Amino acid sequence: MVWTLYQLTLGVHIFFAIMWVGGVMFVGWGVYPAVASLPYIQQKKVLAAVMKRSHPLFIVEGIAVILTGFLLGTVLGPIHTWSDVWGTAYGQKWLAAFLIASFSLVWGAAVSYKTTMNVLMKNHLWTLASNGNITPLRRSLLFAACLASVEIAGFIFILFLMVLL
Repeated sequence: MVWTLYQLTLGVHIFFAIMWVGGVMFVGWGVYPAVASLPYIQQKKVLAAVMKRSHPLFIVEGIAVILTGFLLGTVLGPIHTWSDVWGTAYGQKWLAAFLIASFSLVWGAAVSYKTTMNVLMKNHLWTLASNGNITPLRRSLLFAACLASVEIAGFIFILFLMVLL
């Protein structure tokens, strides 16, 4: 089987999309609940280590998804002029996916990650929780989770648009 450049790029695009979306969801819905049974100080250490190690990978994966998506729509796809973007259903959906993916990446890097790391670095919240006052920590983590859900919502919208393409 001979692979075309389009098929190879699509494969890379799908691979990085799975890694980006799956990685973000695994941290939020896998790691975070798993460490909840640990003592608060250990939770803080584990979550901070996971965030610091995974965040740069998520950025690289997001950039790879956006770049390959751009190539699939333009150089290797049907979009060659601005009228192809504005004047066709494919172009409009492609542009929406491109903008939402770009927004999701920036939001995850500039808002979600920084907010979560800010909560993880506030030692007083974790000390209070260790001493029985968990409300301030829970509120801070819930706020960080709400901000992170914006990125997840972006992923859902992108998936919906990809099905429509």
